[in-house]
Amino acid sequence: MGRILSAEVRKFKRSAILWVIVAVVLFPVAVSLLMAMGMEANGRRVPFFIFFSNHFLFVHLLIGAPLFTLIAGYVFSREHQERTINHLLTYPYSRWQWYAGKLLIVAPIVALVLAVQFLLQWGAGALYTGEFLPKDAFMDVPASEMLMRIIKAALLGILFQILLIPAGAAAGILGKNVIAPVVLGVCAAGINGVILIAGISMKYAALNPWFIPILHSGMMAETPSDDVFLRAYVSLAAVCIVSLAVGLHRFVKADVHSGS
Repeated sequence: MGRILSAEVRKFKRSAILWVIVAVVLFPVAVSLLMAMGMEANGRRVPFFIFFSNHFLFVHLLIGAPLFTLIAGYVFSREHQERTINHLLTYPYSRWQWYAGKLLIVAPIVALVLAVQFLLQWGAGALYTGEFLPKDAFMDVPASEMLMRIIKAALLGILFQILLIPAGAAAGILGKNVIAPVVLGVCAAGINGVILIAGISMKYAALNPWFIPILHSGMMAETPSDDVFLRAYVSLAAVCIVSLAVGLHRFVKADVHSGS
């Protein structure tokens, strides 16, 4: 397994997706700074909360879905696109080992992207506003508890995105290219946007697993009910399990012809 992970890391480091990741990490920070400067120019106080909320709004709800499905789809479809899948399968490893190895490569990449972006948002917000915590979002909450809520929200967001990786992987395996995963991610982000703009009830929004990270972010006007959380967790589990089953079955059982 170690050699599989090493091989996948080397292949990913040579990909152009790294530049896309850098852009996605920096874009929300730039937007937050522009928003802060605009508010300051209009004589309004700049709250730390806009830096915190933009992490969840841009990275988790809007940009993250296409990016992370792209990463997963690329890792799982790369050999098909380059017509080297037959060469890959000549190594003394079973197909399920390659499948597991690819998942184990995508997961830390997703976690690292989210963690770095969150820390950059936090740092930019602290430097610009002189505050360390988004007090406007958690009024009357002790600083220590506020910090724990923020860390919990960030870690849960990472966990939820990791659990959605199999969906992008399955799309890449079935489509044998990155188009299908990107379409999936764009559709997920589009649905998130519709939910936000149309103000769709949380009990229906929770059925979209890509919307789940915001439920724990503290950005909601009202704390979601237990029923909403239950719906969200069931939808996330269903997508994760079905995607794992479909992706693994297709990856292991599919015939390959001339690397196609």
